Amino acid sequence: IALAIDYVHRQGVLHRDLKPANVMLKPEPSEGLPYHPVITDLGLARLLAPSGPRQGDELSHMETVARAQAGMVVGTLRYMSPEQARGLAVDGRSDLFSLGVMVYEMVTGQGPFSGQTAIDTLHAIAFEESRAVTALRPNLPPGLQRVLTRCLRKRAEDRFADARELVVELKAV
Repeated sequence: IALAIDYVHRQGVLHRDLKPANVMLKPEPSEGLPYHPVITDLGLARLLAPSGPRQGDELSHMETVARAQAGMVVGTLRYMSPEQARGLAVDGRSDLFSLGVMVYEMVTGQGPFSGQTAIDTLHAIAFEESRAVTALRPNLPPGLQRVLTRCLRKRAEDRFADARELVVELKAV
């Protein structure tokens, strides 16, 4: 999935709603895996940055929509990054946070952040630390805890710089 996120980001697109329902696994080998992950539902996606000369009205429209949504809280609550939960500017590291939430769920069976209400959950995402995955599943490799801790950092600048860096770390684990 990190490889698919890397691909999407290299195309200049930020997903902003990464969650299990938006990931498909095609039964085609990819980078030594028996499947090929595909990121779907780009309904909340926005351009990471303008790349090259503008061509046609579609790109201009996409940029206009992205600018109109600035400052709005968009995405699926339990997979939002802290900056999304607070309505702040986001970049590719926000998608890495969402992937960290997904992996946390995969290995523990529960989400890293929750509350009794939506506001409580937003607060937990923005300000509270998750329980260590190794506290819930002691048999997991310590390297996975290190990777997830970095994915789930509250400040985007404390996360992996990009998905390719995350891929390298995951392969090492």
